[in-house]
Amino acid sequence: MSYPKVAFVLSALLVFGSCKTTKPQDSDTSGSSPITNTLEQRYQTLAYPQNLPIVQSFPQSEIDLLYSSAKHNTISSLNNPNGQKYDPTGGIGYCYGRAMAVNLAAKQWGRQPNKASLANSSIKKLFVVGDMRETCDQTKWRFHVTTIVKRDDQKWIALDPIMPSLGAETLEVDEWVKLVRNTWDKCTAEPITRLYVTPAEAILPDITLMDPVGTEPGTRIINVDQEFSNIGLEKFAYSGSNDIHELNHTQASKYFLMTSEAAGFDFENINITYGKSTPEEEVFSYYYHNYFHHLIEFFEKASPAQIASPPTSWPSTWGALNYGIEQEVMRATNLSETSNVRAVPSDAKKDNSLGSFEFYK
Repeated sequence: MSYPKVAFVLSALLVFGSCKTTKPQDSDTSGSSPITNTLEQRYQTLAYPQNLPIVQSFPQSEIDLLYSSAKHNTISSLNNPNGQKYDPTGGIGYCYGRAMAVNLAAKQWGRQPNKASLANSSIKKLFVVGDMRETCDQTKWRFHVTTIVKRDDQKWIALDPIMPSLGAETLEVDEWVKLVRNTWDKCTAEPITRLYVTPAEAILPDITLMDPVGTEPGTRIINVDQEFSNIGLEKFAYSGSNDIHELNHTQASKYFLMTSEAAGFDFENINITYGKSTPEEEVFSYYYHNYFHHLIEFFEKASPAQIASPPTSWPSTWGALNYGIEQEVMRATNLSETSNVRAVPSDAKKDNSLGSFEFYK
């Protein structure tokens, strides 16, 4: 089966999204590594806060509050009236932005009086990857992700703000898997999507290299028609399902774009080489229109009360939001505020003058 290239690459990003406190600890930095980029440093400061009380799990009542805060986050909410400015073509979906909002809220939760933040080991990501379809005649999406957190009974709970559109709120992991597969993996007798639990630092599968359907080598986790051939992954111990695999940090950094890796997730944009070394090779650039700038800025500026109950709109006292991009970058990439994708000429070389916009032949 084949698909038009632009539509195929676009579909890679769609949809795709009372606690007992302990004494304050100096830090909770497991999995972190030195980052040099300023925006990444700001993210790391939020994701690995200093001197906040930490707990290993939340009761369901606290999980419900955390979920509500993420669902109504001023930037990542599905009801954000300015959401189209971040995704004018509808080609991104930002499920991984919503998952990041949950993660950062969980790490900043301890800023509230008599509250604690969740330990890093108690926050993970759950990815569903593969041939996801709304109707059985065409691939719609390539992956979806949610943040999962540990509840006091040691069960893992998915906090996915898109679930209300499917008639659900917070869900235990197995319930989330069942609902996702009943919605987007219902066209074959047996499920064909694959499920992976990763550290919270994983933002999205590595889609910087993608192959035309029918030519996938089986070495990339984003494959649709070819089973991912990596072996040796452990089963996720906290699920009754036998097909959820867990990747440790080293494994995840090989197959996912991570915030804790210097060459990992780029907060500005993503460049996808489609059909590398084939006659169909093209490079597509998706610009985030400052989505992650604004999400990070929200958590930097929010008061403790606003972490739990975000304002419905960006406060004017915080300054105006800029959705645009630098003019020289706009000229170089032919991007505008009404479009966030284009094919880069095949002879484009890496251009360090563009900062995070790095195009490869």
